[in-house]
Amino acid sequence: MKLTLLTITLIFMVSCTKYAEVTRNSFSDEVKQVSMEVTYLKEADWKVGQKKEATVTQSISFLLDMPKVSEEDLAYLTSKHKVDAWIIRLIKTRDNKNQDLGSVYALFNPLQTGRGKNRTPESINLKIYYAAAYASERFRALKCPYFNHSKRINSMDIEGENKGFSISVGRSIPYGEKSQLVEFRPNSFNGGNSLAGNYYMEIAPYNSKEKVILGGFTRIPMYVSVEQEKEISIPSCDGFDPDR
Repeated sequence: MKLTLLTITLIFMVSCTKYAEVTRNSFSDEVKQVSMEVTYLKEADWKVGQKKEATVTQSISFLLDMPKVSEEDLAYLTSKHKVDAWIIRLIKTRDNKNQDLGSVYALFNPLQTGRGKNRTPESINLKIYYAAAYASERFRALKCPYFNHSKRINSMDIEGENKGFSISVGRSIPYGEKSQLVEFRPNSFNGGNSLAGNYYMEIAPYNSKEKVILGGFTRIPMYVSVEQEKEISIPSCDGFDPDR
């Protein structure tokens, strides 16, 4: 029976996948040569004003690659440490001040919702909204945004280097913060009234049932930098109250 071109391609891709190395020790373990690239940084426009005559920024989004670990090593980490997910924490830094915007977690074996195997997603989509657009679709449908939002990003970029790093897997540490489960839609965060600043991601092994991390957070080498915003004039929204 002949293999189809698609089957051959899939076999080739799997055989060429470069997995991170899991070193196995008596108490703690380490996942080495982890690669997590940040790509596809985009800005979402928002037409505002009574006649939608102005354009401001509603949000930014980007993709973050997840660690590539073999199924055998994932099963080992689950069996020994009860790790069943990766948790990603998003940190905003501006004027030497850090702000924890929240976290998401991606299960090693998520519930099956379609065809194919259950496995950790290859990448996750993170979206950071201005406060004026974060709360709901109703906020995002307003012609004149809440909080007098009138900012547009005019300079942003992906910084850092996609180089290998290590994640330690060790003693459990309670993590009480409510975390979002990674699903098919983008995971959203509230960036505040200004998105200017650097956005760093930190990763840790996670037990989603007991709400503990195993070994602490490790900062990913790549990050997103929003360098400049500008104020956009929206005369038709002067003095307008969205709640009226």
